[in-house]
Amino acid sequence: EIIKELRPQWVLLENVPTMCNTIIRTEANEYKRIVDYIFDELPEYVGKAEIVNCADYGIPQTRTRLITVLTRTIRGRKYFEKHRTFLPKRTHSENGTDGTEPWVTLFEAIGQMPPLAAKTGQNQNHDLPWHVVPVMKSEKYWWVENTPAEETAYNNQCVKCGFNGNRRHGMCFLEGRHQSRKDTPIFCDRCGALLPRPSIVDKKTGKRRMIKGFDSAYRRMSWDSPSPTLTQNFQFEASDKKLHPTQNRVLSIQEGLMLQTISDYAYRLEIEGKPIRRNLCCEVIGESVPPRLIEMICRNITRIIGTAK
Repeated sequence: EIIKELRPQWVLLENVPTMCNTIIRTEANEYKRIVDYIFDELPEYVGKAEIVNCADYGIPQTRTRLITVLTRTIRGRKYFEKHRTFLPKRTHSENGTDGTEPWVTLFEAIGQMPPLAAKTGQNQNHDLPWHVVPVMKSEKYWWVENTPAEETAYNNQCVKCGFNGNRRHGMCFLEGRHQSRKDTPIFCDRCGALLPRPSIVDKKTGKRRMIKGFDSAYRRMSWDSPSPTLTQNFQFEASDKKLHPTQNRVLSIQEGLMLQTISDYAYRLEIEGKPIRRNLCCEVIGESVPPRLIEMICRNITRIIGTAK
């Protein structure tokens, strides 16, 4: 309705990739895909909805978004007829083929950041106010510090007797659905000692049981690839693949800002002169589109406006 009222020359929309196939009920009581509804309601505009991997544009994060660019300009229409897209060409790819560069890895992006640990007094760098992580409870820290590279704490082996043959967490499919395993052992098969795996004492039974979770939880990221998609829960160790590759902690807020490329643009994270709250900062990181991607798209649009015939 806003687009119909204002009739801008260009429109840029973004959302999650699943919106491509999301069905809604229209005012006419019809069921349509959201994308189809948008184009039906804006017949004077041309454009395309495309799923974009941010890593393909030099952003150190495999974050996918549905980007839709529309225009009603004559120059834009002619450009679209020829190229069938308003998005800029990819600058990167996983293996650096077809004239592109390899994806930017996590190490290239944050590998030189000062070390931290999820312990009191070691969880913040005072020279970098946003380079801070939550303090873990001692038991959780024990799980994390015994988690090898690119592994999950659910697969940790015995630190008492050294036996490494305890069953791994793995994947579980029930009725065609990926579900968390419920039978992963938390005590060593050889000596009976408690394994450094996510577990808790049940308040009702008084017995220790495994914490339910997928094998992507409590898992270390890889230095050799871009970061997984950052959500607003990226500072929770149980979130999917959010443990630091080598240090006993999650990503810091500063690292999140860097991986989202917000740090390239935001010189002060303030509201009315006061620093924003950490949880709000995490929400911004998790819910935003990397501004570097938006800049590249908008620069391509201005190039089309200036040069396309």
